[in-house]
Formats: sequence, C-alpha cells, structure tokens
Amino acid sequence: MKKLIFIIFVLSSFAALAASDCSFNFKDFHSLLVQKSKKFKVLKPENKDDISKTVTQQAKLRTGEDLIFVGGGCAHISYSFTYSKIKFKTKTVQEQFQKARDLLAKSDIQKGYFEVLMTAIDQALKKPIQKSKTDVYDLKCGDAMCSLDLSSKNSLKLNYSFAL
Repeated sequence: MKKLIFIIFVLSSFAALAASDCSFNFKDFHSLLVQKSKKFKVLKPENKDDISKTVTQQAKLRTGEDLIFVGGGCAHISYSFTYSKIKFKTKTVQEQFQKARDLLAKSDIQKGYFEVLMTAIDQALKKPIQKSKTDVYDLKCGDAMCSLDLSSKNSLKLNYSFAL
C-alpha cells in the first residue's frame, strides 16, 4: 500500500511539473482584440482559463457579424478568429476568401497578428482557389500553420499556430 501511495505521489508530482513547464508565457497573454475599438458594437470581457491556457473573447462587429477570439498555448502559440452570421452573396470559394479578408480588415486586431493572416489570404487570392473536399484551406504563413475553415454554414474560422 505504501508503494502505491508513493507511486501516485511521484506521478502527480511529475504531472504538476509538466503542467507548469510552458515555453509560452501565458500569464501575460491577453486577447488580440483591441479593447477600446470603435469597430466593435459589443466587446465582452475576456475570459482567461489558466488550466487550458486559453483566452476567449466575444465581439459583435458594427456590420452585424459575431466574432469569437480564442488564443493561448504552452509549447506553441495558437489563435483563431471565428466569424458567424455572415451574409455571403454567393458561395464561391473566392468570395469566401475575400469575405474573410474583409472581416479581418473590419476587426480591430493588435498589430503583428493581423498582418500574418491578411498576407496569407492576399497570397491565396492571387490565383484561382480550387474547392476543397473538407472546406478547410491551408494558408502560407512562413513557419507557422495557418488555415481558413469554411466548413460551417454562414461562418468562417481563421487559424494560426506556431510551435515554440
């Protein structure tokens, strides 16, 4: 019985050590949405979860679309911008990419984060975009992994992830 208690103690100690061993400084990480922006009709307070190492914040753009920001990490940094209640004129992939670009431009996102995704979308728009079977499109953004997810109706999600 003493061996079992000792093993449980050792394993829980290693788990606690591993959980606190983050390359990413989550403590100082906050939402990438500019907090006092006039571009948002509504901007709810950010929700910071120390267990999952994520920050979430919801906003409503003045044009009516909802925006959810989720970001954080430990051995990587990742963030996403999910826009919903989007009114597409047509459902072509090209139009959806352009809409993603327009929504990103209408959102007030901290400098340095906004440009990476905007540049990746601009590069993709330079040539015809072939329809994907999964409706998830990889974007070129250097050493990071970026994508545009168009799989949900009337919404889109821009993702960024970089291993530290």
